Amino acid sequence: MDKINSSMKKNIYIFLIFFMVFTLSLLTSCNKQQISVDTDIVNLKVGETYKLNVVLVESKIRYPEFHYEISDTSIISFLDNEITALSTGTAKITVSVLNTKVDPVIVTVNVDEAPKPTKIKSETNLELVLGETHKIEYSVEPLNASKDVLFSSADNNVLSVDENGVITPKDLGETFVTIKSKENPNVKLRVNIEVVLPKVEKIECESELVL
Repeated sequence: MDKINSSMKKNIYIFLIFFMVFTLSLLTSCNKQQISVDTDIVNLKVGETYKLNVVLVESKIRYPEFHYEISDTSIISFLDNEITALSTGTAKITVSVLNTKVDPVIVTVNVDEAPKPTKIKSETNLELVLGETHKIEYSVEPLNASKDVLFSSADNNVLSVDENGVITPKDLGETFVTIKSKENPNVKLRVNIEVVLPKVEKIECESELVL
């Protein structure tokens, strides 16, 4: 009888151990499901953007429904997983999955001021034909500085220039257009322009001698 009781106790112990291991394994498997982001800290300057990649790993959910909560929408905006830095400061994005018990993930976004423009680059000498328009192409350094500039014509009788840098010649002559940074007015560039008449193509006439 004692041997039977001992055997039964042994079997019960084995069963309990097996049950505990199975339960622990099941719980561990459930806990593997988690949100993964490519980074939990994003550093941007005002005007810059960053595409945040988010996936749900170890999950049988084919199309998880992510939810994003922004702590301060005056600092960043978030649309289609793209973060846009609006103003200086720190904001947090809390990422969760709707209708699940998956732990949320927090992404911290630090936004600093954009560097001030130090140089404007463009063509400095142009020859334009009367009656044709021309758009000034330019770049600002450093690359992540504000690209906002002002255009002005030194002589509106010769040509005009609009806010987009499109030049319209009005008369023959020479003048210049100034490109000036809005962020840093001390940074400017002078573009010398001469307005000329269209070139006349040479026309060859063939004449026949009639006797």
